[in-house]
Amino acid sequence: MENERGRKGWAWSEFSTWMESPHFFHLYFNSRSFFIVPKEAFAGNDEQEARKIFREKKVIQF
Repeated sequence: MENERGRKGWAWSEFSTWMESPHFFHLYFNSRSFFIVPKEAFAGNDEQEARKIFREKKVIQF
């Protein structure tokens, strides 16, 4: 994540699970802390590619 004030990144190993809702991908650090990625941020086939990455990185889906 990046904006004019700074930048923050996370290692894949910090995410424990992921879930998909109609409009978002939810990437969980633990049961009470997660990061939401809006699907509208993806263009073309990128949404499908994101799912593929989540599976390949061994992030377990609910």
